[in-house]
Amino acid sequence: MNNKEFLLKVPHEEVALLSIDNTQWFENKNLNELYVREWEMAAIATKEIVDICKKFWIQIINVFDNHPYWHVLFAANYTNKKPYDLISYDEVKDWTEDDNQIWNRAGFSLQELKDYLWNVWSEVLWPDHCIQGTQWSSLMAPLNNSDFDIHIPKWEKVVNSWYSWFDHTNLDEILKKWNKKVLLLSGVATDYCVWQTAIDAKNLWYNPVLISDAIRGVAPETTESMLNKLSTLWIQVITKEELLKLLKHD
Repeated sequence: MNNKEFLLKVPHEEVALLSIDNTQWFENKNLNELYVREWEMAAIATKEIVDICKKFWIQIINVFDNHPYWHVLFAANYTNKKPYDLISYDEVKDWTEDDNQIWNRAGFSLQELKDYLWNVWSEVLWPDHCIQGTQWSSLMAPLNNSDFDIHIPKWEKVVNSWYSWFDHTNLDEILKKWNKKVLLLSGVATDYCVWQTAIDAKNLWYNPVLISDAIRGVAPETTESMLNKLSTLWIQVITKEELLKLLKHD
């Protein structure tokens, strides 16, 4: 039995599918600047995998970004920052209440910003995206809400920037409650949330399996680098056709 067969040689009720950030903000090319070419194909392929999983009674989870406008990593919450600029602790440590660059729409205090950056040291600032209650955080067609057994949002807090879906969510608690052992991963981005979720899943003793047809990365170089890193950790990447064959093999 090869490694791929081993990963799915478990009862189907111990397998779950995670659809990661298959939202309009990332995958609808008519909406925003964070769209990357062909990212909509991740949603299309995920829908096909959802239909496969339903035939085998595999539970399906939608995990998605769901941010407030006043988030600490939105560039628009600073007076002199643009999207993709860096912000660091060294930069803000000497800011005072009377002399700082925090815009008045921000939902965090100067001290909260300093405390946050002390822990992470520096971060990239993003354009507003996946705003709570807007079309931006809704599913990308052909996916729809009824495809999923549960929906789990992330980044709902103002001061939070974790990319893994096991950070500051109840995903691990839910998977353990459902007795899941194998996690199928689809969505975006391979070189951000997908690979970090896969690594955390491995560290938490799950068997993560990426579905190559249904993932997309931001850049070819970083995507290849992250996939190589996953390979060194014995994290498998399989195709949709291989998944179907493995699920049928009982």
